Order: sequence, then C-alpha cells, then structure tokens
Amino acid sequence: MTRKLLCLLLALLTLSLAFLSCRATAPTVVDFTVDEEGNVLAVYSDGTKKTVGRTNADAPRDGVGIEDATVNAQGELIITYTDGKSVNLGVIAKNGKDGKDGQNGANGQNGKDGAAGQAGADGRGILSVELNDDGELIITYTDRTQKNLGVISAPKAEETTQAPETVTDGNGTLWHLAPATVYVLEPSNLSLTPDGDAVLQASHAAALQRLRYSDTWTVVAHEGIEYYLPTKHVTTDAGHVTFTPAVQHTVYCTAPAGMNLRSSPYIIDGIDNIATGIGYGGQMTLIAINNSEESPWACVQYNGELYYCRPRYLSDTPPSAA
Repeated sequence: MTRKLLCLLLALLTLSLAFLSCRATAPTVVDFTVDEEGNVLAVYSDGTKKTVGRTNADAPRDGVGIEDATVNAQGELIITYTDGKSVNLGVIAKNGKDGKDGQNGANGQNGKDGAAGQAGADGRGILSVELNDDGELIITYTDRTQKNLGVISAPKAEETTQAPETVTDGNGTLWHLAPATVYVLEPSNLSLTPDGDAVLQASHAAALQRLRYSDTWTVVAHEGIEYYLPTKHVTTDAGHVTFTPAVQHTVYCTAPAGMNLRSSPYIIDGIDNIATGIGYGGQMTLIAINNSEESPWACVQYNGELYYCRPRYLSDTPPSAA
C-alpha cells in the first residue's frame, strides 16, 4: 500500500508541475510531504498544508486510504478515498492566468511648431490691356508698371483704283499728280515756294484743293494761286478733322496709368504733339468730338487750355478707386 501510494503521489506531483492553470489568484499544490506520524501532506503555494492520507505501514488494514487521484478539466486535484469519499485540493499547476493588459500610458507632449517660413512675394496681375495712339499694345500690371509690346497690326492700306501719275522736276523731286480735296490737320502757313515766307495761314480742318504732292510738300490751289504747305499737315479723311461741338460737362480719365493730352489730335510722321498728361480719375471739360470712325478724338479743356485725347478713356462718372 505504501509503495503504490508513493508512486501515485509522485506521478501526481510531476503532473502538477507541468499543468497550466487559468486561475492566477487561488493557491496551488506545489509539493507533497510525509510528516513524522506517516501522514501525507499536500503543500500549497501559499505555504499551507493539508493532510490527504497516510503511508504508515502500521496503520490498520481497514483504515481509510487513497483509492485514486485525478486532475479534472479545471486543473483541480481530486483525491478519492477507499471509503468512497473524495476531496478537491484545488488547482495544482504552478502557472496562473495571464494578467490583464495594463492601461495605456498617457500621450507624450506635442513638439513645438517650427518657425514660420518667410512669406512669398506678392504676385503681379494684369490691370489693363490698351492700344495707344501709335497702335502699340500697352500692358498695365497691378503694380502700375507697363510694358510696350509694339505695334500689333499693320496699318490699313488706302484703297486706290490705280497709282497716281508721277513726274520729276528739275530738282529731282518726285511729284504725285493726284487732285483731291484735302483737310488741314493743324493750323499751317501757306507759302509761294517750298520753305518760303508765309503769305497765308490755313486754319484747322480747312478744305483745300490739292494739285500734287511729294513726300515733303503738298501744292494746293486757292483763288487761282498755287501755295505750298507740309504734306504731313493735310489728310484726305474729312471725318478725321471734323469736330462736332458737345454739350460741355465734366469728364474723368479712366486710363489706369493716366493718359497724354496733345496740342494737336494727330500723329504726323512720328510727331505726337504731347503737351501734358493727366492721371487716373483726373477731371476735364468735354468741348467737342470728331466723327472719324477709324480714329476718333475728343477736344477737352484742362487747366484752362484746350487739348486732345482719345474718347475711349473718358467717362461721365468718376472711376472706382485704383
């Protein structure tokens, strides 16, 4: 009985040391021992002991012994005695359940923002696009700077049925024989010879009968007498010189970069006749407008003087602030 019981207890002890338990807090059987009186003691993980049987050979044959010892599905050691009784010695495995996960630690502090980068330069847009009096495309930017892109279209060719007849005089001057009515672009002196002294003066828009012309001089007839005046001072376009009086009222400059005011409304051989200028929103008095469809002009009064400018840059109401 004693040897069999010891073998059984040793087997149970080996099993108890290998079994994984799911209870972390209950005391577990960690060893068996026999006291001086022959009692078999179960030793628990918390240091307590419990008598589970006897091994003394002198014990009575009809005494209660251990019939069986098993570990149930929960890892508990069940001792069954010879009298049919049993006792649950609890979980015998050394390992308990895994503990619950601990709480997450607090988030660390955010790092400091880096220094702000240097601000980029403001962009530049286009404020307006205009054609000036010379047919050049002028770009005005939002910073009030301008760029001249030059002439963007060729001048319209005059419609002619045939080239005028030409003759060359004794001085080698080529004359075009082209009788026509011409109109004076600005007050001009009339002389009897080229570069001669003035004997008459033709007023602005006066109609004269042209006989012939060269690149420099035009010959006109007046009361049967031939007179000379510069070719650049006359035109065949009546609408180009005829001004219609307007109801005089205040007008305002709408050109974003301001505009030129001219002593004469015509650009002749590159002479632009610019007399002064006026800024954006500047005030003038409208006097008259000519009826040319191709090149309209306005006559205005500014600081007590008469000047000429393009009507498209005039408004009856003050423009918005720039």
